[in-house]
Amino acid sequence: MVSFRLVLRKTRSWKQFLTLQELFTAMGSLQNGRATGMDGFPVDFCKSFWSEIGQDLFEVLNDSLQTGRLPLSCRRAVITLLPKKGDLQQLKYWRPVPLLSTDYKILSKALALMLREVMASVIHPDQTYCVPGRLISDNVTLIRDILDLSSSLAISTGLISIDQE
Repeated sequence: MVSFRLVLRKTRSWKQFLTLQELFTAMGSLQNGRATGMDGFPVDFCKSFWSEIGQDLFEVLNDSLQTGRLPLSCRRAVITLLPKKGDLQQLKYWRPVPLLSTDYKILSKALALMLREVMASVIHPDQTYCVPGRLISDNVTLIRDILDLSSSLAISTGLISIDQE
């Protein structure tokens, strides 16, 4: 797991956490009309009243990052069950979905945007998932090249594919 402090070291000066602009950008990227968490505040509300609540949210979230303890609203969720296709009498055909508070959604989006800046430097070059500028087809090419090389050098090679559910 990538340390939050590592990301901070690579992206900003010591002890600087999120900026008000980063929170605003993160909030602006969230979709309106989505389900709310326990607090009942939708993203639309935060967008409409950002000038009144933005600074307070900024201070609370930065304090949380500094102390390593999120506010209670960011540590709680309402779990709802959504049906999947199949026999709804079986538990495996229900999908639990946490309904998270908007302040947590804003924080997690801001951190995700921050991580995006350093992903390429902390994720091994052979891993492509979620790294901007890398493609899954790069992995296919790598596997093909390894198999070709091992064949030309008469090296016995095996390939295992794991699909985790």
